[in-house]
Formats: sequence, structure tokens, C-alpha cells
Amino acid sequence: MKKNSRVFFIITTFVIGLLGTVAYILSQYTLVDFGISVAYFALLALVSGTFLWNLRLWMRITGFTNFLPNYLCHSVCTGVVSLALFYICNYAFAADEGGYTEKSVVKEKFTKVRHKKPRVSRNRYVPGDAYYVYYVKVKFDNGLDKEFQVDCTRYRRLHEGDTLMFSVSDGCFGIPVIKYNEVFRHTSVR
Repeated sequence: MKKNSRVFFIITTFVIGLLGTVAYILSQYTLVDFGISVAYFALLALVSGTFLWNLRLWMRITGFTNFLPNYLCHSVCTGVVSLALFYICNYAFAADEGGYTEKSVVKEKFTKVRHKKPRVSRNRYVPGDAYYVYYVKVKFDNGLDKEFQVDCTRYRRLHEGDTLMFSVSDGCFGIPVIKYNEVFRHTSVR
């Protein structure tokens, strides 16, 4: 592998990882199962890979002219980029003013224990104090379950079986998107 193709491979890997992370984060505010979206775009990428595996771009990234590395590179890159563009466009271009209210039921409350990691010296971290992170799993009318992180006071106020109202807007592609809800004042994408 040449030096230029190695640098191009590293940059491509970083961008694909970033887009995959953005797609996963936005999927948590979209009322469609993430697995179905991934399966659809993976199938699309695999089918398109049979025709487009020999593009010069894939040969430059992988450094090979063989079928298998270029096909796999095309399938992964195309699948992740198209999935991320789908979620970004659906969330960013959602109609804010034309939303409707959707009810959901609190299905489960749970906590996770995490540990602070204080830095002791250069490149050395030790396990620190434990703290709790509070979650609520809600079930929507269409049967979809979603988890939301909540603060401690809202966690203690909510009980299993409580009804939460979510302000839902139709996204750019018609997939409903949660913009405002009772759990948070405004959903914040981190």
C-alpha cells in the first residue's frame, strides 16, 4: 500500500466512522427501527457494489485492483454514507410547525453505573467514583421501543405505566421525528 493511499484510507475510515455515529445518534430520535434502516441500506450498498466495485476511487483507497477488497470497501462506504444522509436529511428538514402529538407508555425504568476516570499522570487513568445514569424505556403506539436518558428528578417522578406525550414531526422522507417531548424540554443531539 502506498503512502498516499494509506493516508486516504485513514481519512476515509475516520469520516465513515463519524457518519456512522451521527446516523446512530439521529436514529434514536426517529420513530423507525434502526435495524430495518441498516438492512435496507446494506442491501442497497451490496447490490450497487456488484456494478461499481471497479471505480478508481475504491482502488485508490484499498490499493488493490482485486474484486473482494474493492467490493467490501464500496459496500461499507456506500451503506454508511447513504444511511447517514438519510437520517441527517430526515431530521434536519422535518416540518417543525406541522407536528402532532404522540402518546407513549413508560415500559421500564433503569439505571446504569458509570465510573469517573481521573487522570493520574500522562497516559494513565484510574477508575474513580461511581455515578448513576438514569434511563426510561418507552413504548409507542406503533410498537417501537425507545430509550431516553433523563435526569434524576424526572426519573423519580416517572413510574411504569405513565403516559408521556411526544411532539412528533414528519421528516423529509415521511419518517416521524421526535423534536420536543416531556422527558426533555427539547431533544438535544450530542
